[in-house]
Amino acid sequence: MSLILKSMSGQTLLVGREGENLRELVERANLLEIDLAAADLHGAALAGVDLRGAGLARANLVGADLQRAQISYANLWLADLAGADLTDADLHNSDLRGANLTAARVSGTDFGEAALIGVNFSETQLIDQNFTNAILTECSFRGCRLRGTNFSNAWLAGADFSLADLAGANFSRVEFDHFINFEGVKNVTKVAKEHGRHLVQFAIWVNQKPT
Repeated sequence: MSLILKSMSGQTLLVGREGENLRELVERANLLEIDLAAADLHGAALAGVDLRGAGLARANLVGADLQRAQISYANLWLADLAGADLTDADLHNSDLRGANLTAARVSGTDFGEAALIGVNFSETQLIDQNFTNAILTECSFRGCRLRGTNFSNAWLAGADFSLADLAGANFSRVEFDHFINFEGVKNVTKVAKEHGRHLVQFAIWVNQKPT
């Protein structure tokens, strides 16, 4: 029986060839607004594909190649992107609540205005990334390299930046009235000088509190 890919509106996008598996079919498909909820796409070669508006909730994208992929406005709720390559991918306005991005390759990726509630970025290099206006509540950036990353106007309540490298990070227009964990952060002095007394006072307190 041949596999059939359908859009979220029920339109048939592509019918699989005899013996073709899901990953092979996806790699040659038009994926705009496609519904791939809970699909097993681990290791799939999806570089440059158009996944705008796609339904990828709970999808297994572990180790997938998503370089330069267009994934804006997509539903990636609880998707597993551990070890995936998201270099230069566009994820703006996507829903990534609860997604796993542990050890993902992220360079030049656009997360602007995305919903990233509870996402695990631990130990990921996020240098020069765009999180402008993103919702980052309860996210873990523990041990991340965040040099030059733009968090301007992002919502960071409950986020964990412990042991992260914040050199040159942009926290302009961020509200620090809610708890954010800056325990053991690196290069916080430079960030504090650039972004005012709110971060200076908080960062100094967490780094000097008694052990």
